[in-house]
Amino acid sequence: MWALTGTPIERSAEDLAVLLSLLAPNKFSAKGSSNRAILKSEADPFILRRLKSDVLKELPDVIESKESIELTPIQQHAYRKAQSQPLTKNWSDTLQRLTLLRGICDIEKESGESSKIDRIIEILNSVREHNEKAIIFSHLLHPLDSLRNRLNKANPSFKSELLTGAISTNERQDIIRRFKSDESTHVLLCSSRVGGEGLTLTEANHVIFLNEWWNPSTNNQARDRVVRIGQERVVQVHKFRCINTVEEVLERILVTKTELFANVIDGLAENPKEATLLMEELWSHVQS
Repeated sequence: MWALTGTPIERSAEDLAVLLSLLAPNKFSAKGSSNRAILKSEADPFILRRLKSDVLKELPDVIESKESIELTPIQQHAYRKAQSQPLTKNWSDTLQRLTLLRGICDIEKESGESSKIDRIIEILNSVREHNEKAIIFSHLLHPLDSLRNRLNKANPSFKSELLTGAISTNERQDIIRRFKSDESTHVLLCSSRVGGEGLTLTEANHVIFLNEWWNPSTNNQARDRVVRIGQERVVQVHKFRCINTVEEVLERILVTKTELFANVIDGLAENPKEATLLMEELWSHVQS
């Protein structure tokens, strides 16, 4: 038996122990070892890794930009209103408030205003002028629908495709085929859950994150639909952070988890305080 994965550890070292318990059930327990050093030592003979650095010459150059942008006045009003509502320290209430605040950063639903979408449209116009292609990832569907509607209204000849979980397998294949082969289709709008894995989309050389997930490896997997062997152009990755919002909390968490992920893979460390950190960060933001 072989176990193949690009993310052997999603949250903690026990994730790796589960995989190893399938390979060698007499040696490893699915509950993992309480001693990370012992687990690392015992796991070494079973692990074969191929790093990106091993094939670096075959991969394209990547330019990543993170833009800090202001919410529109209507977004700011909606955000401050949501932020000021009483919040308990219950975990589920915290996640609900988090989802609400992040959604407003993407788009204010009643008015449709979005500083992110405004900026993305500017980027897409440049992509089209250069006869290039872009993929836009979002974990929420409403911003993608709104962006596509605005593109269609502004310029009906600006062709785009939308890929979500509501689309059948056959339709998905047709959408991917049109995006790849039709030179006039410059944009693929993707649900991150559907388009973030299992696809090779080297026809595009722009990756735009309308929003990001809390796990940096999930975001990297989405980016790597384009950053793959066979990509012949420099890849531009566009990310956004709304100023004075929970997205700045997200940035701190992503930086921390990126550092921990590298440490986890090499040293099988874990971060048991992650949930507490998120709770404290969000609570502090809401009360500010």
